[in-house]
Amino acid sequence: MKQAHTFVTQLKLTLVVFGDPFNPIDFTKDIGVEPSDSWLKGDLIDTYMELRKGKSMQKRKESAWEYSIGFISSLDFSELTLQFERIFEGKTGAIKKYVENNQLEVTVNAVIEIANGETPSLNLSKEFISFIHDLGAELDFDLYLLEDE
Repeated sequence: MKQAHTFVTQLKLTLVVFGDPFNPIDFTKDIGVEPSDSWLKGDLIDTYMELRKGKSMQKRKESAWEYSIGFISSLDFSELTLQFERIFEGKTGAIKKYVENNQLEVTVNAVIEIANGETPSLNLSKEFISFIHDLGAELDFDLYLLEDE
């Protein structure tokens, strides 16, 4: 008998700075926040599916620095946005200056996995909207509905 998955509603928020040319190590030193992940243009993307299919590995098309608050089980998106505001408090100016001086792009990615019909609140505070605006960032929402089979 196949065991059913038990999904829970989860939220994740990631700040990504990317472009070419871009040195994520210099950026880290400038802003004083260690990334969750970073890579350079030309680095190999070694995903499980590519390895499994025996395909040649793809290369990164640009360098990037990302900071992620990994998935948390919550129905309140503002929990994540408040954490972001605290982590990057006082660093927005340095990030914006670095991004502008190096002609980089900034995006904030929100991933929302909805399970069992538990739809989270997606409130965006004025402070978080100002944070996004001050960085000149785009805000991208990816919504997934998880269902037991």
